[in-house]
Amino acid sequence: MELKVEKKSLAFKLAFASIMASNFIGTMDTVIVATGLPAISLGLNAKSNEAYWLGSGFLFAQAVSQPLYGILSNILGRKPCFLTSIVLFTVASVFCATAQSVAWLTIARVFQGLGAGGIFVVGSILVTDMVSLHERGKYIGIVALASALGLVSGIIIGAAIGGMASWRLIFWINLPLCIPSIAGVYFFIHLASEPGSRTDRLRRADWIGMVILTGSLIALLYGITSGGVLHAWNSGAVIASVAVGLSGTVVFSVYEELWAKEPVIPLRIFKSRTAGSAYVGAFSLGFVLWAMQYYLILYFLVTKEHSLLGAGVCILPGTLFVPVSAVVGGFIISKLQKFRTVNSVSWLLVTLGFSLMTQLRIDSASRNMFGFQVIYAIGGGVLFPGRLCAVQASEKDEDVPMATAMVSFMGSLGSAFGVAIGGVVFQNEWARHVHKHVSAGNIPSGYIISSDQAEHVATLMDGFPRAVQTIYRVIMADTIDTLFIVLAAFSAAAFVVSLGSRNLSLSRETKSSQQFEEKVKAQDSEK
Repeated sequence: MELKVEKKSLAFKLAFASIMASNFIGTMDTVIVATGLPAISLGLNAKSNEAYWLGSGFLFAQAVSQPLYGILSNILGRKPCFLTSIVLFTVASVFCATAQSVAWLTIARVFQGLGAGGIFVVGSILVTDMVSLHERGKYIGIVALASALGLVSGIIIGAAIGGMASWRLIFWINLPLCIPSIAGVYFFIHLASEPGSRTDRLRRADWIGMVILTGSLIALLYGITSGGVLHAWNSGAVIASVAVGLSGTVVFSVYEELWAKEPVIPLRIFKSRTAGSAYVGAFSLGFVLWAMQYYLILYFLVTKEHSLLGAGVCILPGTLFVPVSAVVGGFIISKLQKFRTVNSVSWLLVTLGFSLMTQLRIDSASRNMFGFQVIYAIGGGVLFPGRLCAVQASEKDEDVPMATAMVSFMGSLGSAFGVAIGGVVFQNEWARHVHKHVSAGNIPSGYIISSDQAEHVATLMDGFPRAVQTIYRVIMADTIDTLFIVLAAFSAAAFVVSLGSRNLSLSRETKSSQQFEEKVKAQDSEK
């Protein structure tokens, strides 16, 4: 069935540009602090455990808040939630830029994360309000382009500012994009109202479910993100947090299924095999891409002996091709009006790329170091629109907003697990290789770098004999190779799961309860 593609108005384009700009700046801030962290730590005299929360506090708040934004956007309206999230992010950025202590900066970063969570989730839902299903592939791809460019910019700008200017610029540079985004959303995004009054929707909301869900996610993510960093993985704090989080998730699921009159997250959105495959894909994509971004840079820092900025440039092939392929993939899906084959082929490319990356050595040629990155980046980029199209094609119209929020949340959850499990693999492999070389007499006792210091090896081995430095360069390459074996296996599993998806058509009419409208109507104001 040939569906009509309507010409987009100037108001639509400006509204969509505001969503893209906010996604760009939100994504940029997920990574910019990591590359600028040495300068921030030095400027505020932060200890290692304090510096940890500057990055993790943001990601923690962002992930936990995403399901709540999905819920509240149905109750309070998409536009108020989106505006609030951008304003919160902007104000928090000012507090970050003016921070006078680590505690001050950490709290501001948490509020930044809360704002970013809304930007990502409500921004994704707004695309479904603005664009019909058969066109969404290309528009989701365009938003993914903005997000991926934010990722690339965060890596480069963070490293550049951290090395050459005041770290406070990392946060001040948010304002030139945040303020126009706020204006664009306020003036150009006009949506139909949900039926009924806001007061009635607030009264009917499942507040018990929200509390159980939020508490469970906080416990689970604290255990996952602090393990191996603040606490040992076998410590009581980590085990208890993960146990409470998982138990709470089970309690939440039972409560929602049996007792909730209007469930926070209707469990029916997980029962379709197509949607289930997409949620697994979203988690897996977050897992492999974030683990890659977090640890590949160490290969170039240590094994290839590049500067922080130089290492950031070297991982660009694995990020620059993501936005390009996301846009191309979105247009391909929109043209075909199908997604399953596109998604499965994309997972094959991701698996192939990570498999080839296991061959990186101390003397690897540039064509391998950069060419292999391009392969998994092409596959990973296409999956950004592919996973959302799969979910939205398989869900009922009334469930699409929450299902869209869950795709974003599963991606964030996968990112947390990717960095955490990647850290376990990295530290275990590092310890194994160091022990092997110490036993062989290649590393003298005075030059041992333990696994919990491995991420700082580039600076720690300064002053070591050149022969010892070379051994550590080899160890880093071998350790990273093992990590890529894990990522390749994870990607292969996601490929198998993708085959279980139904190849549903995107050629059907859809209707959002908060449909985008070109002009403000008197009845748009909520009671």
